[in-house]
Amino acid sequence: MENSSSKWPKLLGARHPVPQATGYSRVLGALFDGFDTKTVDGVVVSTPKIPAPPADKAAISDPAAWAQESFALAKTYAYADPVLEGDKPELTRDYEKNTRQISEQQVSLAAARLANLVNAALGGPWAASD
Repeated sequence: MENSSSKWPKLLGARHPVPQATGYSRVLGALFDGFDTKTVDGVVVSTPKIPAPPADKAAISDPAAWAQESFALAKTYAYADPVLEGDKPELTRDYEKNTRQISEQQVSLAAARLANLVNAALGGPWAASD
């Protein structure tokens, strides 16, 4: 019987990498695709590729507003063509690229909003003033 732990590298894409020309990520690669990494004076420095969200959007602290924003984005990008075409739609590269970009922006926005809420709850000099 094969050791189940030996299956993990294959499941994570380590043995069968996706060609870089396609732009698609492996599961393991997706963890690091959002960063530019370089070595400076022997230290590995990673910088996020995803830009910081606009301050006015990050300042919104109403979960109902967040849900409305997310619903509108989902209708426009995630649940749009080609997803709505036929029983077995074929997702295009443009669809994947656009939905990934929106998802990354939303993760960045969610992180900024969470940080603002935590800072406000803890108080102190780093808390955003109203």
